[in-house]
Amino acid sequence: LRWRDLVVGIRTAQKCVGGCPLGSLAADLSETDPLARAQLARWFAEWERILRDGLASMADAGQFVAGTDTDRLALALLAATQGGLLLSQVSRDTGALTAAMDTVITQIGAHLTERIGEAVRRP
Repeated sequence: LRWRDLVVGIRTAQKCVGGCPLGSLAADLSETDPLARAQLARWFAEWERILRDGLASMADAGQFVAGTDTDRLALALLAATQGGLLLSQVSRDTGALTAAMDTVITQIGAHLTERIGEAVRRP
């Protein structure tokens, strides 16, 4: 949740001006520069790997119910964040960003073991 708050806080401080640097580069270069597209794909894959590794560590520690697809959850979180960043740039409001991220975070929370989920939900 701290990462989510950090991303939203940065967007708020920027008054939602500008987009994600990776997303902006992807929009500008991915159709015209195959080398740039390949590099951007690697950067997005690295971002996804970081999220995936964090979720996999939680799974290894028994924090998720058996069978949780942490790879898919990491991809969904990355996609929600990217889409939310783009929409916040267009609307100059973080509403879409928070809605997208919170929805995926809630989905991730639904896969937590009962013991961990109770601790997370406690005020």
